[in-house]
Amino acid sequence: MAQRRNSKKGNNKQDETIVDLIEAREQAQSFFETNQKLILGAIAAVIILIAVFVAYKVLYQAPRETTALAQMYKAEQAFAQDSTTKALTDAGGGYPGFIDMVKRYGTTNAGDVANLYAAESYLKEGKYEVALDYLKDYSGSGKIAEAIKNGLKGDAYSELGKMDKALSAYKKASNTDNEFFAPYYLFKLGLLNEKEGDAEAALEAYNTIATEYPNSQEGQTIEAYVARVSK
Repeated sequence: MAQRRNSKKGNNKQDETIVDLIEAREQAQSFFETNQKLILGAIAAVIILIAVFVAYKVLYQAPRETTALAQMYKAEQAFAQDSTTKALTDAGGGYPGFIDMVKRYGTTNAGDVANLYAAESYLKEGKYEVALDYLKDYSGSGKIAEAIKNGLKGDAYSELGKMDKALSAYKKASNTDNEFFAPYYLFKLGLLNEKEGDAEAALEAYNTIATEYPNSQEGQTIEAYVARVSK
């Protein structure tokens, strides 16, 4: 008898579950029928947004990226030849300088990199505040990109006499595992600390080069700097 009652209770529970599922399905169907236009409209809007995004990337952004790369090479050549004014304003042959590259193609990766080129060009011309403005507009990501950006900031701030900001920028720039940039900016960090009278901080930077980057260009002569600040 007890087994039969338990079986009956089990069947009742199953029946209740089935009824609940049927009611839930009917409620969902009723909700859909009541709000059919709204739901289908929302789905259509999402599909349109995805289509527009894909079209923007494939049909607009990708060709602009290719064009921007092709347009910038003359300015890069001028920069490599230390013709900073030419690189900034008029690369020659109808090709834009970095200033126009930023204006025309700033939303592309190439146009964004033009901010870095422009900043370094202005640094070479002694226009440090302008260089910092271009660095603020640079949005590239990645450790190497951040190292270069912060390194250039350090150069600008040190030239402007803003040593605390320069030290902070060089420290950030050296926070990369790249075997070229890390010792390069650690060395700048050490030299500036030494200049500011902080031998302990300078020694820390130099020792990091000696232990972690002994084969770098800076590492070849770093022992002399370690010895100098250890006195």
